[in-house]
Amino acid sequence: MDINEAREPGWCEAHLEEIVGWLREEAQKRGLPFVDMAGRLLVRRAIKDAKRNA
Repeated sequence: MDINEAREPGWCEAHLEEIVGWLREEAQKRGLPFVDMAGRLLVRRAIKDAKRNA
């Protein structure tokens, strides 16, 4: 994701649902509970934090 964001700013926001899907798949593989809304919030928070730290 970092590479894609560096090549195309805004990539992570544009592909939010795809990223959440990746998180959902990994949670299922590991037998962990996953809530899409919480996943979206966490990804948005990570994007916001990354922008602030850039």
